[in-house]
Amino acid sequence: MARLKHDAPLFHEGCTLTNSTFGAYTEIGLGSCVTNSHIGDYRGGPAFSTSLQPC
Repeated sequence: MARLKHDAPLFHEGCTLTNSTFGAYTEIGLGSCVTNSHIGDYRGGPAFSTSLQPC
């Protein structure tokens, strides 16, 4: 199992990422599509701002 890092987000296979930023200790799951989003540092609670739409 991959470990999350403070200096690099973890992207699983098949992700589509467009115009988005990611903070410390973040993970984007298999086949996810993230567009026009900011996912901030994980701090034990919600830390994201995004709009989910099909790819």
